[in-house]
Amino acid sequence: VNLNVKENPFNFFVMYNYNTATNDNDGFTKRTNLYNGATVGYYDQTNIASFRRGFQFGRFGFDYNINNRNSITLSGNIVQGQFNTMDTQDSETSDSAHNLMLTGHRLNDSKSWFKNYTAQIQYRKTFPTAGKELTSDLNFNHSYGGGNYLNTTENYLLSGTSPDPNLSNYYMNWSKSGSNMYNYQLDFVNPLNDYTKFETGVKANFSQSLNEQNTFFKTFADANYYQDTSLTNHYSIDNLVTAAYVNYSSKKWGIGYQGGLRFESSYYKGTLL
Repeated sequence: VNLNVKENPFNFFVMYNYNTATNDNDGFTKRTNLYNGATVGYYDQTNIASFRRGFQFGRFGFDYNINNRNSITLSGNIVQGQFNTMDTQDSETSDSAHNLMLTGHRLNDSKSWFKNYTAQIQYRKTFPTAGKELTSDLNFNHSYGGGNYLNTTENYLLSGTSPDPNLSNYYMNWSKSGSNMYNYQLDFVNPLNDYTKFETGVKANFSQSLNEQNTFFKTFADANYYQDTSLTNHYSIDNLVTAAYVNYSSKKWGIGYQGGLRFESSYYKGTLL
């Protein structure tokens, strides 16, 4: 859906997009295990997977033409999505005589989501000289998301009615993240003649992000989940980059050339929480 209304000196716009997808898959594996050319066993597996996805995007704002040389644009974006996956696997392991030795069941259940918000203000000034303009762009972006994941593997020996504790495992994971980003850019372009152009500008970007991931495990014999510290993270990052540039381009004796300088400063800090 896209709507645009223009009534001088304003131009209003709004847009919304939504899409969703469903994907189901069935599969199977039939394998013969060989050793030195002789059959030593068989492995059969069936697989059922279901994937669901939803995505939304919205944009809105307006242009304001102050006069024929100056204009301002205010706009905002909203984006969000979610992804869900369910995957189950059932297997059988047999010896060379097709005697059943081991059965197994595995479940992978994954859910994730994200949201993103952006606000922007732009200013543009043109001059009587063609191609000469000054532009200013200020952006703010806020995003966050997360997810959880469950993986269970249970294997049953033919002689047992419960999952074998040495052949079964259970993992659970959940994560979340968020960030704020500020970005500003100012550019000036000045054509001095048909062949010569001078450009200059500055840019600054500052971002703060926070990430956390936790992984847990348990055994069949113990109903409690325990944190796996080797697969667990929690950290924050601050990142600041500032830059300025000048550029000069022209043509002499039919040969085009250009030269310029760029100055950049960066700061980065990561903290393990």
